[in-house]
Amino acid sequence: MVRRVDRGGTVKLGGKVKTWAERGVAERAAWSAPGVARAEDNITIALCQE
Repeated sequence: MVRRVDRGGTVKLGGKVKTWAERGVAERAAWSAPGVARAEDNITIALCQE
């Protein structure tokens, strides 16, 4: 799950994803939103432990 909060051109991303690729998708989506001037990435990767 990834959360996004917009505040005056700043997007804050947070939550956990399963892979680096999922994190990249979230980052690109945030930057592609209109009016984004800054992005704070606090997404963590929840690596599987076997």
